[in-house]
Amino acid sequence: MIELIAAMVLVAIMAPTMGLLVQNALRSMMNNNIAIQATEDAGYVIRNFTKHIDGVKRFTDGSLTDSTVSFTSYADDDDYVYQLRDGYRDLIYSRDDGDDTVTGALIKNVVVDSTVDIYSKFIYRGHDNSDLLASDPAITPTNDNIKSIELTFVLLRDKEIYKYNIYVLPDKEAHINSTGIEL
Repeated sequence: MIELIAAMVLVAIMAPTMGLLVQNALRSMMNNNIAIQATEDAGYVIRNFTKHIDGVKRFTDGSLTDSTVSFTSYADDDDYVYQLRDGYRDLIYSRDDGDDTVTGALIKNVVVDSTVDIYSKFIYRGHDNSDLLASDPAITPTNDNIKSIELTFVLLRDKEIYKYNIYVLPDKEAHINSTGIEL
């Protein structure tokens, strides 16, 4: 009988502790899953952005801001526009082939608000690797003075933020077949 009472006392002591352990383990798994999903979403954005910027034929002068990048692709002469939208908190891109325009959200829950310290933006780098828009005085990005583009984007998942950067150096010359040799 004493052993039964001792076992019941031991269970009464251990039960809340085990509940806390299980609760903390589940919370940790949830946070890890959120971080993994954010990283997978960021990887998708990085792959698409790199693929499209790597195929730049020319940037569209006059439409290059810290929230918009526009260019024509070598692959199909289509016009692409990437845009960070504050009101919708997303990154969209559109492709216009002359006949129709296809637009879609590349990723949602992006921090775009430029009034906060950490926000998403496009950074245009000049030939000396300086930020063209942040230089004093600011230099208007054009097809002739852009050497590379950096996309900094901040994802908001649950109550956590995840910051990612991608730096792309488009090789406008690599797509020109000056020799005319077909492979």
